[in-house]
Amino acid sequence: LSLYMPEHHPAIKAISLLAPALLYKNKSTSCAWILLPWKKHIPFSGEMPGITPENLAYLHAGYGMSSVPGVIQMTKLQRIVKKDLASVNCPLIIFQSKADGLVDPKTEDYVLNHVSSTQKKGLMFGTSSHVMSLDSDRERIFKETIAFFQSTQG
Repeated sequence: LSLYMPEHHPAIKAISLLAPALLYKNKSTSCAWILLPWKKHIPFSGEMPGITPENLAYLHAGYGMSSVPGVIQMTKLQRIVKKDLASVNCPLIIFQSKADGLVDPKTEDYVLNHVSSTQKKGLMFGTSSHVMSLDSDRERIFKETIAFFQSTQG
């Protein structure tokens, strides 16, 4: 969704992406439509050791699983976004983690190689989970995002 916005709203000045769900590690999500008659939800898997117990409570409150119709719609959105990535030309910073249990770390390179932005930056982390804004690298991510946005003002 974060990449869809600058594709269709050129007035957006800059974007920060945290583990954008463009390329999943588990490729079976593209076949979710087969599950629709029998299953309503798909549970998330993966460890999130860097998230504090307090932040883990927030995560579990609404992020334990995804609806099958939601997965189907996300797969459609991924195709649309991939097709139009070249239209993204605003400054962009992307944060990705090798430890993300949902999103393939190759997403960072994929995005950086397909957008038209001239000012773009990728930062790869080694231990953060998919929910990077709640994980152990969150403070660095916040500082890097603020510094990047400040560098784009001019």
